[in-house]
Amino acid sequence: MTRELLVVGLESSGERGSVALLRGESLLGEESLGTGTAHGVALHPAMERLLKQARLKPRDLGLVVVGTGPGSFTGMRVGVAAARALAFALRIPVAGVPSYEALAAAAPPDAPAVACVRDARRNEAWFALYGPSKGGVRAAAIPPSRCTLEEAAAACPAGTLVLGEHRAALAAIARASGVRAGTEEDSAVRASVVARLGLARVLRHGAPDPASVVPLYLQEPHALRKGEGARGG
Repeated sequence: MTRELLVVGLESSGERGSVALLRGESLLGEESLGTGTAHGVALHPAMERLLKQARLKPRDLGLVVVGTGPGSFTGMRVGVAAARALAFALRIPVAGVPSYEALAAAAPPDAPAVACVRDARRNEAWFALYGPSKGGVRAAAIPPSRCTLEEAAAACPAGTLVLGEHRAALAAIARASGVRAGTEEDSAVRASVVARLGLARVLRHGAPDPASVVPLYLQEPHALRKGEGARGG
């Protein structure tokens, strides 16, 4: 496996999904899936368009990387299932990257800390905190977990940049100075970043067992609970 591998990245854990095509770390193309819950319908056509624009075929792919959440139960399941099915059909490796890890890695490098937050319902949030950027990667100070917004806010150090669909609510109640909400654009997880992180991980550690690439639910999916919808992990 080489650094010039053709990689497709899939991200569908949030409100805005995307698909990206890379040769090594060089971006060949990226397409947004827009907002909503129809990512499952849009993933494959978007990938086919990117391949066609690059004058490539699916058989040219060498690695599939997917964002594993946390986030939408339906979105995570769709993305991981599509990635594993594609990898199986093409007989190529598949790798998963926590979507929050990709979100934090793409944040402005001058932010001393990045908090990622999404609505988990029941007045709680999916939350993670990442430290300073080092070579375009941020280590998790607090890995993805479920907690109240108040608990998440109390964990944010001074100067934290808050990203994700619940960013404004978290920043509004944070006690530390300089905690601020990022932009909507910065709060969208990009498939290109997911793909780059996944490729780096595979080059360092080898391809994982496909069975280990699973959604980062963190709890029983809400869709399985009586009276609740499919939003949340």
